[in-house]
Amino acid sequence: AFGIDTVAAEKHFIEYGSKEGRPVNFDTNRYLAKYADLRAAFGTDQVAAMKHYIQYGSKEGRNAVPVAVAIAAAGADKAEGNSGGTPFTFTVTRSGDIGLAVSVDYAVTGRGASPAAATDFQGGVLPSGTVSFGINETSKTLTVTGLGDTIVEADEGFTVTLGNPSGGVTVATASAAGTIRNDDGLVFTVPGTGGSTLTVGAIQTLLGNAGVDVITLAPTGSTLFLAGVETLLGGSGTDVVTLGSAG
Repeated sequence: AFGIDTVAAEKHFIEYGSKEGRPVNFDTNRYLAKYADLRAAFGTDQVAAMKHYIQYGSKEGRNAVPVAVAIAAAGADKAEGNSGGTPFTFTVTRSGDIGLAVSVDYAVTGRGASPAAATDFQGGVLPSGTVSFGINETSKTLTVTGLGDTIVEADEGFTVTLGNPSGGVTVATASAAGTIRNDDGLVFTVPGTGGSTLTVGAIQTLLGNAGVDVITLAPTGSTLFLAGVETLLGGSGTDVVTLGSAG
């Protein structure tokens, strides 16, 4: 219809194309938000803002391309530790127009068959907050802090999800996963004065985890009695079975 007539194409977009949802790599809301003189002149009139950009703004070096944020796991799969806090890190990035300060909220939820709970994080609550980008910033590190303990438990999963971005920002990748790895071992001690017995009957399993698993029969004369089809299964740690004196 227009050949290479850019004026006619611009006029069509202003009058019809924007209403028809035809795409263009330009965000009128951000254009107005970014330039105070245009807000003073046009208020919230997006058609006027687009017309200004086409006729003058692009030649003046003004821009307002769309902005998107995304999250990815960085150091988010690690052992929980036995005490204190363990940092799990994620990277939040911004693409598009970096000429304005923007922000996006985040929240942590449990994930999978063994979901992490509030008690697995420092402060006893599921972490949440806001990631803020200053002008020209394109990347931020988001850290949630797990709480170390000595309790034997399954590996626990969690998800960090982005939401509620500031005006005009879209969320390209909304979530990333983390895993709190158990590093605590099984400790099974049979005390006594001699002749104590630990009996594993029928078809049973003593299951260790990734930590240092210890079975101690004390003192000398104690017995580990396996009465059927049994398994002593350690995890990836250094596992110890001590028969005899405990000290």
